[in-house]
Amino acid sequence: MNKKILFLVFTAVCVFTSCDERLAKEFQNPERHNPRPEEIIPGMLNAMITSRFYELDYGEWWWTFRSGFGIPAYAQVSTRRPHPSETGNFNNFSVLDGTNMGFYSDMRPAMRFGWYYNELKNWGLLRDEIATLSGSDLDDNEVYFLAAGILKCAIGLQMVDIYDNIPYSEAFQGTEGLFFPKFDKGRDVYVTILDELAELAAQIPSSFNRMSARAKETFDKMDFAFSGDAQKWVQYANSVRLRHAVRMSGVEPDIARKHIAEVIPNLPKVDFIYPITRRNENRVGNEGGGIYSRALYENSVSTLIPNIIMQRMNYDEIDYVEGEDDPRLPVIACPTRYTKEDPDNYQFTGMSMNYDAQYPYWPTQSVPAGVPYIDNGPGLTVRTFVNNVTDITLWLRSCYSQYNIGTYIFGNIPSYMNSLAENDLFLAEIAAKGLGSTGKSAGEHIRDAVIHSTDFWYYINSQTNIWNTPGMPDKDDFLTKAFQPAKPSVAVIEQFADKIKAEYEAVSGIEDQMEIIMQQKYIHHNILNIFELWAELRRTHHPKLEIVKVNDVPHVPMPQRVKYHPDETTRNYDNYKEIILEDTYLHPIFWVPDNKRNSTYYWIENGEPVYLPLKGFLPLPDPNPNRPAPAQ
Repeated sequence: MNKKILFLVFTAVCVFTSCDERLAKEFQNPERHNPRPEEIIPGMLNAMITSRFYELDYGEWWWTFRSGFGIPAYAQVSTRRPHPSETGNFNNFSVLDGTNMGFYSDMRPAMRFGWYYNELKNWGLLRDEIATLSGSDLDDNEVYFLAAGILKCAIGLQMVDIYDNIPYSEAFQGTEGLFFPKFDKGRDVYVTILDELAELAAQIPSSFNRMSARAKETFDKMDFAFSGDAQKWVQYANSVRLRHAVRMSGVEPDIARKHIAEVIPNLPKVDFIYPITRRNENRVGNEGGGIYSRALYENSVSTLIPNIIMQRMNYDEIDYVEGEDDPRLPVIACPTRYTKEDPDNYQFTGMSMNYDAQYPYWPTQSVPAGVPYIDNGPGLTVRTFVNNVTDITLWLRSCYSQYNIGTYIFGNIPSYMNSLAENDLFLAEIAAKGLGSTGKSAGEHIRDAVIHSTDFWYYINSQTNIWNTPGMPDKDDFLTKAFQPAKPSVAVIEQFADKIKAEYEAVSGIEDQMEIIMQQKYIHHNILNIFELWAELRRTHHPKLEIVKVNDVPHVPMPQRVKYHPDETTRNYDNYKEIILEDTYLHPIFWVPDNKRNSTYYWIENGEPVYLPLKGFLPLPDPNPNRPAPAQ
């Protein structure tokens, strides 16, 4: 039992009785103590809630962003600097045969396969524990097992989205001696789990009502995600069903419609996020540990924002114009070339995937160790800030906007389970395709999504820890505008939401409509939910991406899935061999519709690649005499 669960066990023991009396009575001889179910079961649920599927892990995301490739780059959610020294990294960008390839030289995404079964094994232990209970003990503890079942189902569907076929029907049966489960088809896992979620959502309210008053109070204290609110667990299950029913609607429309109709009346009424249980204490320095935000901090050079996101927030020129440009832009992105000498120069510049077109704006071919490029440079690395902890303005002089460090790198990113904007955009697709009755038009749902997403990201930004970070300069209006900007008025937010609604209503045809829906998904989820965006991109082939062009070589790769970890292919070979031919990076997930399997992911017109216009580049030499010189 790990330390976290031991702590939870101790907490449950001491909540309603005197710790001194209880410990004296039951812990005189630890070898003879038989803990009550309420001392064990809550901690087992919370170990699942705080798994790395919800509390994003430093190690996984450090490797994901370190290379600058992987899912963030292929899906064009974030990208590396367009510097000549980077071009060699693209030599194998289009190679997806598993050798010398651009898509993950390490196996971090493949490790999620094992994490699912290892980190969610508590579901099997809870199942076995619940089976031994009866009477009031069962009434007081069954709800934990049902909630754990929702988590198992939610993450199981994510595993199908990454791998397609996974062990499910025979999984989590190690206590029964079954260590090598068979692989189930991804389609079958989807159908099974959607039905299981319906059953779990139906059972939780009555199970909760059977709990004693004391057990409900314990559930309130011990449920990290929803504080013992059974209705929120039902709504979370419904939001998962909504997401994945829509995802399979292109291949199983009747099954999708059934689940969509059942969940629409009872979806979440608020964003489902919760503060992570671990704090990132190592943003500055070289100590071990940390969380997702530290991974971004140490790989900030890979967090530049591609044009396919930036130019759907920042319209026309690069200056931010309130009401005309996306109100989320200041909290999602850092401004570029923003200095105290010119604080009105509040501009945002994205990065084109035409690397060649951006070369002329770089002043030299190499970056000396420890010397950041500031004005026309490639962005800033961890070394920059560690060596200049009193000058955070170094982060603001890049040629391109990176994801806002106040929101992400120095923020307190919560654990994400669901958001109103995510549901709005699925409802928009349902309305557009006639998959169900939502009570609103698709355009109205998109309008709701913009408003809800704006609320979401300003809340996340409000939780920033940037001002409490060691070595941080004093908070002032200049820095606040960059890292924790004021939220626009309701009128301004609604003005932009109406603008996006009008854009949607001005297009005809489902492909053009899906392009706008998916553009909004990219803005809302961005680097917080990369796996979700990758799944939606592969399903819809929207938004259209820019062809990556480096050294006059176009790259048009798109991994369709992640291969299984080598451990699985050897230890469970008898079962693995049944699906071995499908274990390639190019085998599509079952939910990709037939009409999408051979269509392009890229923006091409009349046989030629299309790129959004280059904006905001400074001609050389720098015409601004007030701009500080690069640090040496």
